[in-house]
Amino acid sequence: MLASAVGAGMLVGLASGGSFRNLSRIQVTMVPIFVAGIVLRLLTVFPIGSDAQKASYVLSMCLLTVVSLANLRLFGAPIVTLGLTLNTFVIATSAGVMPVASQAILAAGTMPPTDALHLVSENVSHLADVIPVGLLGVYSIGDVILAIGTATLIVSAMRTSK
Repeated sequence: MLASAVGAGMLVGLASGGSFRNLSRIQVTMVPIFVAGIVLRLLTVFPIGSDAQKASYVLSMCLLTVVSLANLRLFGAPIVTLGLTLNTFVIATSAGVMPVASQAILAAGTMPPTDALHLVSENVSHLADVIPVGLLGVYSIGDVILAIGTATLIVSAMRTSK
């Protein structure tokens, strides 16, 4: 969903008179922490052991939330922060996994996740992955908010020239 939000943000940004050049002018603070968060998140796709993957997942989400908090002045960043905070809360309070509603998987018509970072269950919080989005999968309200915030931030940045 996040990749789609980035793409949509860029398309809307261009369609509304924005420029890719303006993206390079965004002044993001805590870039090294952001990079560390992304690297830790990418590590979770490798079979480094279930516990290490979960710890990396939680730590990456915490770091990315801290970076978003430090950049609240950017248009769209408060929305990004809300989405990240919701997802971080669910993952951190669920032992490093994102719970996924089994009913939502059936409604979406997709296969259940098989990685160490998701746990399919019949009884999950409303903040877990409960929103079926067809063949795209099942997402949380945090994912939806994060995607909206990311697209908003990109459109705003592309349309802003300094």
